Amino acid sequence: MEDGILTCHWHHARFDLTSGCTFDLWADDIPTAAVELRDGAVWVAPETRFTDGEAHWRNRLREGLEHDISLVIAKAILGLMKEGADPHALVRETVLFGTRNRDDWSTGLTILVALANLLPMLPPEQTYLALYQGVRRVARDCDGQSARRDRHPLGAGQPLPVLRRWLRHWTRVRHRDGAERTLLTAITNGAAPADLTEMLLIAVTDRCYADGGHALDFISKAFECLDVIGWEHAATVLPSVIGGLVSARGGEESNE
Repeated sequence: MEDGILTCHWHHARFDLTSGCTFDLWADDIPTAAVELRDGAVWVAPETRFTDGEAHWRNRLREGLEHDISLVIAKAILGLMKEGADPHALVRETVLFGTRNRDDWSTGLTILVALANLLPMLPPEQTYLALYQGVRRVARDCDGQSARRDRHPLGAGQPLPVLRRWLRHWTRVRHRDGAERTLLTAITNGAAPADLTEMLLIAVTDRCYADGGHALDFISKAFECLDVIGWEHAATVLPSVIGGLVSARGGEESNE
């Protein structure tokens, strides 16, 4: 310790002794303990803490995701679980980050949703590991990627059968903007989850084994994702599969 800076002898990370904040972002901030001077003796509280509690860990999780720092993600998940955060809320936050900060559905989101399906059956220590692996993969998939470009629904008034035909047509001619605006229109018009599921499953199976089945798998995982985080997020989650849907090549288009 020198000049109010604490240096860790292990990895040489440096911290502000008063606040616990790090000068080296990969190391993460650390909690502090209350200290009092009583009759010439230094008394240190036995427990460390962050002044903003759960809000601190949520900010750290967001920063870990944004900068793809595994250590920060790991500590944030542990801190949030200690504060009693709902694991499914962490899944929801990560999914919304992953769909905003990448232009298409990713393998990381597939892994996160697969692990989220297991959460009700896992003991606490395995719940932490499942969350960490899923969140870390989403952060890695978004690192260095272009953020999603928002598209908007069409004007109201189109009946669902028409929107279903349009989605198949735009998929067939590989028109992403048309397909995405059509899907967003169905969501805005209040289409039920079953109707949205039917629209996308019909469109993706118009091509045989599109992308070897990956296009269908990603769409299926997007449905499972909404079952976990809530279908009110359909307008954020489902458009992420449209790029893969319209670009997928079917088995009938291969010469193998």
